[in-house]
Amino acid sequence: MRKVLSAFTSESTSARTGGSAIELPPTKCGTAADLARIEAALSRMEGGRYGYCVRCGGRISLGKLDADPAAPICDNCEPDH
Repeated sequence: MRKVLSAFTSESTSARTGGSAIELPPTKCGTAADLARIEAALSRMEGGRYGYCVRCGGRISLGKLDADPAAPICDNCEPDH
């Protein structure tokens, strides 16, 4: 089951995403690093770059984004891939 990170979602963040919250698996919830990842994902959304790898510019798979909506890199650029 996924937890909505509503504790980290400020009014300004909700406004930027049309009132929706980003969900992450419970194992990735609750730290300052998680908040930074979410803010970075929101920034990519605002810039029209969400879903594209920050390293190579390729598409991040929908499966990966479903598992981790804040994923910044594609499977090909994962360090252990």
